[in-house]
Amino acid sequence: GLIVLANVRNGYASGPVDHEEVHATRIGAIGGIAGFASGISGAGWGPIGVKLLILSGLEPRHAIGSSLVAAPLIWLTGDVVMSLNATLLASCVLCGVGAYLLGRRTGLGMPAALFSALVFAFAPPRFFRLGQLHLTTIQWLPFCLAFVWTYFDRGRRRDLIWAGGFFVLQALTSGHGALFTAMSASLLVVWRLAFGPR
Repeated sequence: GLIVLANVRNGYASGPVDHEEVHATRIGAIGGIAGFASGISGAGWGPIGVKLLILSGLEPRHAIGSSLVAAPLIWLTGDVVMSLNATLLASCVLCGVGAYLLGRRTGLGMPAALFSALVFAFAPPRFFRLGQLHLTTIQWLPFCLAFVWTYFDRGRRRDLIWAGGFFVLQALTSGHGALFTAMSASLLVVWRLAFGPR
């Protein structure tokens, strides 16, 4: 909230707020309240990042990282709603595939890996957020973790490059997912360094 209001106050926005309409002493209070309300409502920092992109002149439809998946569909069909729905459904499938891969790489048998794939793809905390694109598109997280795990097992540099690539994809798709991926990968690295192989 503070960053958005500071940008508006300093004239970086070409939007409806005039430079003189927001008094300097009120920016902190308004920003603090907006940030607090955004934080407790579960909106996190993703929407603030999107607002900043829009304030910097980027069109709103290009401010979401999932447009990397949705844009080709929009270009081919011209149907934004269908493209959004296809992106959301693709995230479910990719979450399942990634969780299966992670399960197999960590030594789970096929039934256990399939079960983990179903749980991750359709778990209520993720699946019921399908209307919030920035929260449901965390499909690259298990792929990143799978390649971090494989790097520790095999020591191949390319596995680390794959893990980094999937982290970048996650960061471009969802700021929340990037934060979760960074925390999960860091904990995995600490755990593997502390306890070694399985």
